[in-house]
Amino acid sequence: MNASPPNLRPHRPRLLIVGDSLALGAAEVQGMAVTRTLAPAYPDLLRNCLPDIEISIEADVQRNSTTVCTRIVEWLAHHQPSIVLAAIGGSDADCDWRRFILSDGSVYRSRTKLDTYVSNLRRIAEHVRRAGASLILTEPSNQDVVMRGSHLSQLSGRDVTAMINAGGGQPACDQRLLEYRKGVWQVANETGAHCVACAVDWEPGQSAAVLCEDGAHLNHRGHRLLADSFERAIRCEIAALPAPIFRCLA
Repeated sequence: MNASPPNLRPHRPRLLIVGDSLALGAAEVQGMAVTRTLAPAYPDLLRNCLPDIEISIEADVQRNSTTVCTRIVEWLAHHQPSIVLAAIGGSDADCDWRRFILSDGSVYRSRTKLDTYVSNLRRIAEHVRRAGASLILTEPSNQDVVMRGSHLSQLSGRDVTAMINAGGGQPACDQRLLEYRKGVWQVANETGAHCVACAVDWEPGQSAAVLCEDGAHLNHRGHRLLADSFERAIRCEIAALPAPIFRCLA
């Protein structure tokens, strides 16, 4: 008597999201603590629109490229992803606000130096390549420094807005961020990684449409825009994956 044919189904593609507080749905952060959240955040939205993909997340407050470099091999071995979405960069490009405020606005520097950030992305791309996964890099999103200054002024009891304006205000912030975005594209071009342009840039005066009150974290509309942008990139990478490997179910 012939045995019944095995019940086969293809492996589901696995997506690993490496993210910062945005991936946690943070609406406000003080220090390393998330003090307010919103839902659904972009990972939740991606799960809803990509139900045939196994999605796992490695995210933390102020997660930056240097930390990712120290953990990426471990995460790749644990999750064995088909695709890695490296949704980082915001914490790298962001101002070291504590130093900025303590210096009365005279020391404005990003948390991670630009050359270190670019070097870290190259290392991450190489680790992902060696693991046999594809990589999606993302531009870091911007801040509204008027909203940010007001929020930080309330927390610190100092007029942070005046310090920001003295340092060039929003145009200076935009220019600094542009250099980090160029760095992302540089690494994408060098490595062949997919790169997602920022989906939540805004026209002057329109930032409240996508940002929470702290001027840095995304609101519901911002997360929807981000998820839509990420979904398109993920679908492109899925289409490029090898033919599915089938597994037998009991």
